[in-house]
Amino acid sequence: MLDQNPMTFLLEASKRESFEHFRDHMEQSMLFRNKKQQRLYNVRRAIKNGIDGGLYVEFGVAKGDGCRTFGEVLGEHDLTLTGFDSFEGLEEDWTGMHTGRQAGAFSTKGKLPEVPDNVAFEEGWVQDTLPGYLKANGKAPFAFIHMDMDTYTPTAYALAAVKSRLRKGTVILFDELYGYPGWRHHEYKALTETLSEGDYQYISFAAEAVGIEMLRTPKK
Repeated sequence: MLDQNPMTFLLEASKRESFEHFRDHMEQSMLFRNKKQQRLYNVRRAIKNGIDGGLYVEFGVAKGDGCRTFGEVLGEHDLTLTGFDSFEGLEEDWTGMHTGRQAGAFSTKGKLPEVPDNVAFEEGWVQDTLPGYLKANGKAPFAFIHMDMDTYTPTAYALAAVKSRLRKGTVILFDELYGYPGWRHHEYKALTETLSEGDYQYISFAAEAVGIEMLRTPKK
């Protein structure tokens, strides 16, 4: 018997809405069923773009799956990755993962994951750690950003903070941009509020995850 739970209909509607919204972009992008393969594609594309002195970062580390994947690839090119995380879980409630997660979900209770030697952590809420990181790195641009903080507030903060350091060729991979109930209110909202459509192009899609590449330095 068909599940008549309203949340089932909402989930299906959000997937359909996401498909219709991004259909044209998906037809012109790389498509992946496996998030790890998408991550490999995006970080390798960023390396190939060769932004001189470009920074490689991950916002939202959790158990370190992304850091390990990116770190291994970057290590082959003598490049480093910096991961930002409080390791205390979500900063605010999130409608994602089909059933939603409360603030504090995904906490590692302060335990740091094992990662390659070329990966360093900035431990704490991004609003507290990113300003110091930016100051310490002078005017260095960003080559690659993995945006995996899930919810709107920290994502919007981080995007606004790095906006002036985005360059043509910067790759930004959002881990949960679409495809779940409330997707328009989190990473997608932060993206569309911070950048104009002419600033970037879509380059990859997987389940929930979407990669973009900057076409220019965005206007202030």
